Amino acid sequence: MWYIAIVVFLFHAILAIVDEVYFHHKRGLGLWERLGHPADTLTVLACYSVIFFFSPTEKNIIIYIILAIFSCIFVTKDEFVHSKLCVLEEMWLHAFLFLLHPILFILVGLYWLASSSAKSSSLFLQELQDESLEVFKLFFLGEFILTFLMMFYQIIYWNFLWKGLKQIK
Repeated sequence: MWYIAIVVFLFHAILAIVDEVYFHHKRGLGLWERLGHPADTLTVLACYSVIFFFSPTEKNIIIYIILAIFSCIFVTKDEFVHSKLCVLEEMWLHAFLFLLHPILFILVGLYWLASSSAKSSSLFLQELQDESLEVFKLFFLGEFILTFLMMFYQIIYWNFLWKGLKQIK
């Protein structure tokens, strides 16, 4: 089960890399996006942090769901700007990213539940507790670290380095 989740995360990562490396570098980013994209990443990190630092109590699950819903809505804020700046191919890619965003949060939430209960009485959770759960645990740690690094890249590159590199060209 968790190998499929890894494939979904990798597909999302590939799309995000294409968006960043091809489309963003091709057109550049205005101030709204230079500030907004790291804020998007921060909303994802907020959700991931709940998973890493808290157990799935009823209260924490509600907090996670609220943060995940907020993140899914928040990332759409740029579409008013994108509708004026982006080519259709980039808009189409964004649509895929928006479709995958809540799916990733659902997968992470299921991982949280499955990994926190030693041997659950729930048949559903028992099905999620296969040998691939440990592989996903390691993968998700890497995902968390890379997401954190991505946020710093977005802040540093687009707000400090990009202007200087743009002037050199």
